Amino acid sequence: MLRFSEEKVVLVDRIAVGVRARIWLVCLPRFWCASRFWSL
Repeated sequence: MLRFSEEKVVLVDRIAVGVRARIWLVCLPRFWCASRFWSL
């Protein structure tokens, strides 16, 4: 039972990391392009 819950936590953690990475991959280029645009 304990091991099952631990695996569940690891799975949720991996999903959270994946979502966070996706957000960074989407947002960082936009922020970078916006900052370049405003600096021009």
